[in-house]
Amino acid sequence: MKIGFVNFNERGLKPLADELKKHGQVVADIKASNIPKREDGFQVKSAMLTFESGQKIEIKIKANGSIFQVRLNGKVIPVKNSEDIGESSNLKKAVKEIAGRLKQNEPAYLKQQARRLKKVKTASPKASTSVAKQISEAKEALETLQENGKALDDDLASAKGNVEAKRSELESIRGELQQETQRGETLRAELESLAA
Repeated sequence: MKIGFVNFNERGLKPLADELKKHGQVVADIKASNIPKREDGFQVKSAMLTFESGQKIEIKIKANGSIFQVRLNGKVIPVKNSEDIGESSNLKKAVKEIAGRLKQNEPAYLKQQARRLKKVKTASPKASTSVAKQISEAKEALETLQENGKALDDDLASAKGNVEAKRSELESIRGELQQETQRGETLRAELESLAA
């Protein structure tokens, strides 16, 4: 069993899903674009694996085949056996480690989901309650929705900030490239005048 940087997509990640299943963690969905991005100076590809329990693992690998980062439900988790997952034995150790973290986190995750579901259920007013209580419950539901909306707005603002930073970096690189091009043209003109 191997995972390669070249085919880091749904099909290429099937062996990973199969290995996770052997450890009792069934993958319900895999999303992987197979498009490399640069992070901290490394070429990195990422994939999101959603499990039957609802938990999500985002796994990022470097071009050399080692694990760059693993996020469990949005939180970075350490993986000791992260080197060269292209090697079958290393990958099996890493998968066993990740499956263990999923299993360990599952009760807390399900409890948190149940709390969220209960909050949503209690947020909708019941027909048998008084109008004043219905208004109060509706206000609480609205506040909850506004808090969730604010959290989403914050996430969006953060993502936009990252995009702006990358655009600024790109513009800077373009400026440097243009200067180098002009310098090259000047040097070429000087060489031609010396040769004449």
